[in-house]
Parts: sequence; structure tokens; C-alpha cells
Amino acid sequence: LATLGQAVALDQARGDRMAEATALANLCLVQHSLGDLAVALPCYERALGIFRDAGDSGREALVENGIGGIYDGLGEPAKALDSYGRALAVFTSAGDRQGQAQALNNLAVVHGELGEAGPALARYAAALALFRELGDRLREASALHNLGITYLGLGALERSRSYLEQALDLRRATGDRRGEAITLLSLGAVRARSGEGQAALDLDARALALARVVGDRGTEATALALLGEERLAQGDSKAALAELSQALERVRAVGDRRREAAVLHQMGRAQAGAGEPERALASLGSALTLRRAVGDRAGEAATLTALARIEHRLGRSPEARRRAAAAVALVESLRSDVGSPELRAAFLATQREAFELEIDLLMELDRQEPGRGHAAAALVVGERARSRTLVELLQEAGADVRQGVDPDLRRRQRELAQRLGAKARRRVELASSSRGREPADAERELQGLLAAAEEVEAEIRAKSPRYASLTQPRPLDAAEIEALLDPGTLLLEYALGEERSFLWAVEPGSVTGYELPGRARIEAAARAAYGRLRTQQQGGPEADAAVAELGRLLLGPVADRLRDGERRLVIVPDGALEYIPFAALPEPGPSPDGGIGGMGGLPPPLLVRHEVVSLPSASVLAVQRRELAARGAAPLAVAVLADPVFSREDARVAAAAGSPAPMAPRGIEADFAGLARLPATRREAESIAALVPPGEALLALDFEASRETALAPGLARYRAVHFATHGVIDAREPRLSGLVLSLVGADGQPREGFLGLPDIYNLELGADLVVLSGCETALGREVRGEGLVGLTRGFFYAGARRVVASLWRVEDRATAELMARFYRALLTAGRSPAAALRQAQLAIRAERRWREPYFWAPFVLQGDWR
Repeated sequence: LATLGQAVALDQARGDRMAEATALANLCLVQHSLGDLAVALPCYERALGIFRDAGDSGREALVENGIGGIYDGLGEPAKALDSYGRALAVFTSAGDRQGQAQALNNLAVVHGELGEAGPALARYAAALALFRELGDRLREASALHNLGITYLGLGALERSRSYLEQALDLRRATGDRRGEAITLLSLGAVRARSGEGQAALDLDARALALARVVGDRGTEATALALLGEERLAQGDSKAALAELSQALERVRAVGDRRREAAVLHQMGRAQAGAGEPERALASLGSALTLRRAVGDRAGEAATLTALARIEHRLGRSPEARRRAAAAVALVESLRSDVGSPELRAAFLATQREAFELEIDLLMELDRQEPGRGHAAAALVVGERARSRTLVELLQEAGADVRQGVDPDLRRRQRELAQRLGAKARRRVELASSSRGREPADAERELQGLLAAAEEVEAEIRAKSPRYASLTQPRPLDAAEIEALLDPGTLLLEYALGEERSFLWAVEPGSVTGYELPGRARIEAAARAAYGRLRTQQQGGPEADAAVAELGRLLLGPVADRLRDGERRLVIVPDGALEYIPFAALPEPGPSPDGGIGGMGGLPPPLLVRHEVVSLPSASVLAVQRRELAARGAAPLAVAVLADPVFSREDARVAAAAGSPAPMAPRGIEADFAGLARLPATRREAESIAALVPPGEALLALDFEASRETALAPGLARYRAVHFATHGVIDAREPRLSGLVLSLVGADGQPREGFLGLPDIYNLELGADLVVLSGCETALGREVRGEGLVGLTRGFFYAGARRVVASLWRVEDRATAELMARFYRALLTAGRSPAAALRQAQLAIRAERRWREPYFWAPFVLQGDWR
């Protein structure tokens, strides 16, 4: 600073205006990098005036870039976008690719801060490509870092971590210690979001020490703020306030209003935790004013939610409801800016607190004023927060948004899908051979591919003539939900909250709400019950008690309705309840008909008297019925793909006699022991095909149980499509999930046999029913509010009305028998899929050897029961 100040004075004294402006611009840059925003802004403006007068557009653009950064730091995003936009225009027209990349990166930063994730990700990706092409490793690291924090804001933690770790490596390699500190802080935030509190504190402390060494007061303030936030998460409000107070002092000194708002928000939360609600309201009120001033809409939603929670505790319910509703409206607006369905779902999962609070407030009002429609209003809010991305995907599928799109975009989409398919197969191979996970560089490449695929799909939606005509689907109101239900059908919809959870019981003409315990208690009971249900051995009293406890928690409030008589129960689960087959839960109270008891001394399961189906949400069912209403019945009965060939060592390859492989669980996820042949699936398939007249069934066995068969257009001609093979579920990256079909041809040569989730999304089925007769095929990545994102969702998008899939690893022989009975009831007796599944499960359960729920309960039907 001192040296540059002398240079400016000397150049000014000798009248060299251009030299003066150059030294001045460098002086401004140092002031800017130290966080002295209020000092740097007039400095930049003085240099800008000189360059403008001289007609030096290149340097003028460089200074505009700097001014944009100042306005961004001061919380004036509109002015920042103007400055960066002017810089980008000059750089582009001059062919200055370095400057163009910097301006793109900076524009993306502001879009990200405004909650406009789609434009931010697109501009970051363009900037990153240019920096790499130019060999600019410093700015490549910056773009990688910025991509990381954008994905962090969307809740895509694996993607965020991958980009940030790449940025950290580059910043260390180039000696960028200030950048290293900033990236360490962001990695700390990823660890904190992942529940790794101590690791987050360690990273924040390292970043704080680095920031102090390099004299970066802005990064020092951020580090103190994040340390305070993590202390607060660990329940130490006093320590949090001490660090947040220091952070507030520093952000105010440098004039960074965006960071000041974030610190004030955390201070308000800490003051509330320390029992100082009025001080908390004051801090949060100041944060709200600042966040509105700087255009931080995501931050505004979070602060509105925090204010509503405190006002609710103070008994100011009308004001709390007003703020909670405003927060939900903001979240709705922000999620519509995200082009990728996966990222929209991840983002909404991070914003669930606003919806949960509004539900809580409405249900409290229902308790105070019963019969006034408040429970129905809460149910509607719950639908707004549930499976929204799936609802939108189904509407897109009905419109076929890919029609009329640039062929080059479609080609890039196919190429990326092929590369992701290769990555998914590689994971299967590693799992099968017990060689573990991919190395770090391969994992980073994978994250890059996933991001590129999402960007292309977002661009397709943005440019699709049909997508442009779509409106955001409106979640149903209470009357519309009731209208979906038949007489004798009871819909049970659950919403888990931190302090209280809720159950809505919906029948034609009525919505009744019930309060349940908080999420932690219910999810602990669900985990214990799931552990009991998915084991072959009979459980002891303690294990059976876990199942009884979950049944009591979830069904106790509606016990009287369940005892009224046989019903169809439509379950809309939430959180860990996605893993529970409700048909296996004991009916509350003693068995009214003296029928066969349940496990141990438990009452019979719901299956005995009730037909049970599952839905992602009521709104999903409504969209399915609307989009599929005009579709006629497919002409043929059933297509079955079973008993694929996985290895060249398979006896079928050599056409030599050999003893069949031993019976094995259908899955490789648990022990990665290899892809064993599934001989019982052959008998399963043949028994299904034998139930329909010749020509009505496609029986694809051995080498014909192939990816080519699955992707062939002819599959759309079958009303039921049945896959009996290994399922591979990647809970971290659902796009890498799929079904394993024949991996070897009749000539013994390897062939493409992995039917990945992207392939499934691109199927065009006419099926009323898809059955996934494999292990854990109903599972996927659990996304709060969306449910389990996996194969079932892909088949819904492809056009299936309903999907039967499994919740745990299934036993080969019992499953083959269950499926034979299921199809007999479906194809011969003419029962609906839901009734046929119940009949088959009851028959399996009646056999002593298969009495345990492990054998009959894993398969659930999701979708329309009609």
C-alpha cells in the first residue's frame, strides 16, 4: 500500500495520467483484497475516469470488474451485475478470453447470491472451461471453489465437496494462502452440513489462523462467524455469541453488508438459544432488513423462518404464521430458478424448516379451533413440500419436453448418459470384485460428469418449446385430495417435524389431523422395526416390541377407524417411514376376527384385513391420472426379463451341462460377493408367461434378458413389465443406480448389460404395472420431502402407472413363489395389482417356512390402486 501510494503521487506529479491510473488501479486492488471496500470504491472510480477519458476500454473493463466486486461486497447486487455486464461485453468484443472468463465467474457469483442457481452454474461452468484452456490455475481454483459453494447452497454435498477439494489442491499448489483459507471454510461448512461437527471446527480454526497470517479481515470475519455457527449447532450459545460478536465487529469495519446480515442472523439464533428472545428478535430484524437490501432471498427466507419460530414461542401466533407463509413463498420462488430436477429436490430439502413450521402453526390453530379447516390447510402445505420434483417430472413427461430441442443438445445428453453408464458399471465391477471404491481422481471425474449432465438437461428444459408452455404444477387442495379417494379408502399422510410430527387421516368428505412425537423418536422406532422386519430369524420379545411400538406410534390415532372393517389404506410416508412396509405393522388392538396372529404375541399385521398401497404424494397420483387418462390399454399382456447371464463362466456360455448355482439373496449391495446367477427367476418367469395365451407374453431369458430387449420400442406394447434380476442401488448418486441384465453374449464376449436410471427415464412404456423382482429395488437416496429417489421414480417417469418393488434383500425361492401367486391373481382371477399383491402375500405368510415378514413383506406397491 505504501509503495503504491508513492507511485501514484510520483506519476501524478510528473503528469503521467496513464501511469497514475495504472498504479492507482493496483492500489485499489490491494485495498479491495484487504476488505477495505468503502476505501477501495472511490479509488476504483478515480482510476475508471482516467481510463475512460483516455479511451482505454481494456483497462476500463478491468476496473469495472473490480467495481463490480466492491458493489457485490457492499450488498448492491444490481450495481454489481451492471458493472460485471459492462466488463463482459468489452472483453468479449475485444476477444480477451481471460477477462471474459473473469467476468463470467463474477457474474455467476452475484447470480448465486441472489438465489439464481441455474444462471450461476452455467456461467461458472463457462468460466471454468476458459480458465482451464488458458492455463490460469489461480482462477481455475476460484471457479472450482465457486461451483462448490453453489452446490453447497443447493444441498448437493457430495458435488460440493468434490469441487472444493479440487480448488483446495490448486490453491495450495499455487501458493494462494488467502484462497486456501476461504476454501477451508467452505469445506468446513460441508462437514458441518454432513453432521461432522468437530471436523468443521478444525477446518474453521485452520482457516482463521491462515486469514490472520495473510491479513484478510473479511475471511477472518467469515471464519469467526462459522466457528460461532458450529458452536451454536453444538448447543453452546455463550461461546457462539462470543465469536459472533467478534465477527460482527470485523464485517462492519470492512462494510460487508451481506456478511453482516449472515452474522446477525446467527447471533439472533444464539440469543434465542441463550434465553434472550427479545434481543434475538432485534438481531434477526436487523438481519432481515439487510438481507432484503442486498437481495439475499435465500437468507431472507431463513431469517423469516427464525423470526417466526421465536414469535411462535412468545405466543405471537398471527405474526409467526405471517412470517412462515412469507418464507414458504420465497422458497417456492427460489426453487423455480433451479433447472435441474435433482438440484431442485436437494435445495427444497435444505428449506424444509419453513414448511414444517407453517404446518406446526396451522396444526396448533386446529387444536385451538377444531373443525375450522386448519388441519386441511396444514395438509395442503405438506403436499407443497412433498415430492414436488416428481410431480413436475411427471408433467414434463406428459408434455415430452425433449421434442423440438436442438439435436446437438440431445446428442450431448446421450453421450453423457453413456459415460455415466460406464461409471455405474465400473462401480458394479468394483463391488463385485471386493476392490472397494474408486480413487479420488475418478470420483472427482464422476462428480464432473454428473454436473455436466444436469447442466445439459437444464439447458434442454430452458430451450424446449414444450417446456416453456408448462406452468408449475399446483399442489392439490384438500377437496381435490378427497376427490381422489374411493369409498372405503383411507389415506394416511405423515409429516415428521423436529419437535412434533403429524398424521392426516383423509376420507371422502373429511380431513382429520393428529399430533405425533418428533422426528427423532419416530425415526429411531422405524430403524428398530426395519431391522426386525428384514431378518429371517424369529425375533425375541425386544425385537417384536420395536415393531409394536412403531405400529402404536403411527396407527394408534386411527385405531378405531381400522377396526371399523376392511379398508384400502393409502400411505404417504415421510423420512425413515419410506423404508417401512406398513402392511407388516400390527393392527392396533386385539384381532377382532381371531385370525392368525402376527410375530410373537403381536396382533395380526394390517395385511390380514386391509389392502395397503403407497404413494409419494397425493399430488403425484393426480398428475398420473391426468397425464395417463387418454392412454389406451397396451395390446399385449406381459413382458418378462429374467435369469440373465452375468459371467463367461456361466454354463450357458459353453452350452455345457452344469449344476445350478446355489440359491442366493438377490443383490450384491450388502456383501459385494459377486453377481450370482438367480435360477429361481427362470421358474418365476416361465410360470408368469404360462398364465396368458400364446403370443400375449414376451419371455426374455438367458442372453435375451438384455439391455437391448429392455430398450426396444416393442416393450411399450405390454401392460405389465417384469424384471427379475439384480438391482444396484447407489444411495449417494441415484443416477448410477440400475438393473443388471446380461453382461455376456452367446459368443462369450462382454456386452453392455447395465440398464441405468438415465436409460429408464428415457423408456417410453405403456405399462399399467412394472415389477422389480430384485433386492432393495424400492430404495434410493433419501431426500427430505422427495422420498427415496431411485428406480421407482424412473419407471413412473417412463409411463408406469404403478410399480411393485422391494425394501430389502429378498430370498430367491420365496420371491419366485410370491410372484407366481401374484400373477395368477392378476392375470387369471382378474384382480387389481394391489389386491393381487395382498392375496399373494397372505398365501406366502400362511406357509410356516415363510411366516416371517422377511419373506412376504418386502414388496410394496406404489402408485394408483385403481
